[in-house]
Amino acid sequence: MLPIVYSSKINLNLQAQKKQSIDSLFLNNSSHFKEVVYAHLNKSIYIKGENIGFTAYSFDKYKNNLSESTSNLYCLIYDSNKKLVKKQLLKVENGIANGVFDVDKDFKTGTYTFKAYTNWMLNFSKESFFTDSFDVIDPQETKVVAKTKKSDKIDLQILPESGHLLTGVINTLGVVAKDSLGYGISNLKGSVLDQQNNFITSFKLNELGIGRFSMKPIKNKTYKVQLENAKNFITNFGTNSKNNGIIIQLNSNENEVIISCVTNKGTLPFLKGKTYILAYQNRAKLTKIEIQFDKENVISKKIALKNLKSGVTIFTLFDEQNNPIAERLFFNYKNININTIENASVNNSKDTLHNFSFNFKNGFKDFNNVSISILPENTKSYNKNSNIISNILIKPYIKGYLQNGGYYFTDINNQKKYDLDNLLITQGWSSFNWRKLFSQKNNFAHSFEKGITVRFNIQDDKNSQKQFLIHALSNNPPQFISLNDDSKSAFVLNNYYPTNNEKAYISSIRKKDGKLFKTPMYPQFSPNSIPQTNKSAMHLTTNNNFYAVENTFELTTFNSLNTGDFLDEVIIKTNLEEKRILEIKKESFAKVKFTTLQDSYLTLEEFINIYGLSFNARKNYITGTLDIGLSSSIRYQSPYSEGNLGGTIIYLDGQRLLDNSILFNLSMSIVDYVEFNRSSFGEGFTNNDGVIRIVTNPMKFYQPIKRQTTTEIKFPITFSKAKKFYIPKYNSYTDNFYKKYGVVDWLPMNKIDENGNLNLDVKNIKTDKITLFFEGVSADGEFIFDKKTISLKDYKFY
Repeated sequence: MLPIVYSSKINLNLQAQKKQSIDSLFLNNSSHFKEVVYAHLNKSIYIKGENIGFTAYSFDKYKNNLSESTSNLYCLIYDSNKKLVKKQLLKVENGIANGVFDVDKDFKTGTYTFKAYTNWMLNFSKESFFTDSFDVIDPQETKVVAKTKKSDKIDLQILPESGHLLTGVINTLGVVAKDSLGYGISNLKGSVLDQQNNFITSFKLNELGIGRFSMKPIKNKTYKVQLENAKNFITNFGTNSKNNGIIIQLNSNENEVIISCVTNKGTLPFLKGKTYILAYQNRAKLTKIEIQFDKENVISKKIALKNLKSGVTIFTLFDEQNNPIAERLFFNYKNININTIENASVNNSKDTLHNFSFNFKNGFKDFNNVSISILPENTKSYNKNSNIISNILIKPYIKGYLQNGGYYFTDINNQKKYDLDNLLITQGWSSFNWRKLFSQKNNFAHSFEKGITVRFNIQDDKNSQKQFLIHALSNNPPQFISLNDDSKSAFVLNNYYPTNNEKAYISSIRKKDGKLFKTPMYPQFSPNSIPQTNKSAMHLTTNNNFYAVENTFELTTFNSLNTGDFLDEVIIKTNLEEKRILEIKKESFAKVKFTTLQDSYLTLEEFINIYGLSFNARKNYITGTLDIGLSSSIRYQSPYSEGNLGGTIIYLDGQRLLDNSILFNLSMSIVDYVEFNRSSFGEGFTNNDGVIRIVTNPMKFYQPIKRQTTTEIKFPITFSKAKKFYIPKYNSYTDNFYKKYGVVDWLPMNKIDENGNLNLDVKNIKTDKITLFFEGVSADGEFIFDKKTISLKDYKFY
């Protein structure tokens, strides 16, 4: 047996510093919005040629609910040499985004790391980042997947409950034993001895390699731990015991937590007359309790669990100079809402389609989402050390590896609460950098991003244009920019979300006649690249002992499956434009007129007067607008009259125009179609002058026309739009390969209704039994986490 590795917890004592308010310290740390990101990946082992499907959830760290602030999320994949393999920028809406990565030629057999974070998160500790590992198997180069090799080296750590040992009183010490891969060594037994081999106490670690014991250290003595059945496995501890000081001890029951501040007889005389502060954050406010020692060396305070926020609470003891001297983390299970399935059924089952109905114990009136990975029952490709609950509520508060985080939130009982408390004793930390907080100046190097910001610089001379039309993007409506004569030769547009290499198109509007034309512009973008960082939350790599493949002969057939003939996936492009036009006309209550190449030479005014049924249009040179109305309302009006003489409601790319000056000389070369609704039927209101809807498409017509009227702007980065998840086809749905590594489906976006119902349609299930893995959350922070196995032969659920 190799020697153990021993480490002790860092002491919280700090050198004397200028006294600052405890309130300001906590406020300084918690006043800034902080995010925690979790990504639900559909598997943890992929065969080359598959898709990686994922749904990302962004949370407010302090409120534990979905963040409405986040909009830009960076997702990156690195190989084992930390080389970037894939990257995406995703748009987050209501705290949620989803995407797909192809496991293509850029991947080889090996272990990869998936990272997800925002630019703002780069200002803070790495523990809030989402980091996870997955494995890829390339059948072309791999015939056998070997078990992961690990050494016999054991990392055994003895860690005092609140940061240090205090002699003369009973202390609680956590014990954690890990192998060379970072996984806990389960069920280890050990004895605590003094240096003369006198027995003091014993301990046994749980399945995750974590436990605790209690003892009373004696002044100037050290101790050792000997593991059972390993006589040479001995480590010493206690050399850093304090003869004077205060420690924090914690106990809890179903209704309250008891916090005890404990000192020894030698320290007690020095504490009389001094006031210490036990502080903790209770939801949005800081709670402080005065601690004054008199005759007793133990002072205990009871706090009702209902008055604490759910999840982790950090208790910190401050001395008279407001220096932190002891700390303890506590996890409050009360008020954590985990929505699970109560009933399930299969309806309308057919050869190619199965409809599943799931009823959850709680329904949702507000926004929610659940992502679902569907795999064969005996899959070995879904091995997760973190789930949505543990990643949000535990991971940001521990140092080191989190193993099997879902254990603490499945069939919760007193034993699991005890095991989680042991995890916090051994690996818990507050994420408060006290030294930094004393000197923090709130200068953040990384900004909070919402879409892409573009600054357009225009050549500054007498002929500089002052009016511009910003054509619509898929996620942004058109904009009309009018600069004053005193304006600088630049303007800024915020919150742009171009997708899939989409480009922007800008037209200048000529002063004398309102015609559109192109003009040189020099754009600047923020962000202009995907930021990379060396920050990475500690995470366990996949342990091949869990899924070792003795013979991967069946994998070789998978290559042909991904290069074969997929006739059912072919989209016939013939007459697609005709089909699109028919669908738009079918859904509209109005007359729809699509533009032709001949129409592209007209202005909107001319187009309306030719095709607009009873609508007429006329330029109003006094107001600089286009008067549009039914014939009877503007027939005899002068174009030089003041005021808008037309009462028709106008929509441009879905946005109602309150100022239609943008339409004064609008060229039809950028318009796809116009809807004329004289009666306003189907619009949700009544308007005597009707409604006109204009939909633009600057790319519709021949390239030379586009070049004459628009300036093309290429974004350095664009948002990736979630594409359809590809389900592989297999030669056999009964062999071991499919049962261990196959994919049934991945459903990234699903909603539970207010009655708790969730209905799923799953196509082409080729196996008798499947397992569904559910993870999700509601807008107010109620977690969704469950797992169901279904037998399709007899429709039984497990």
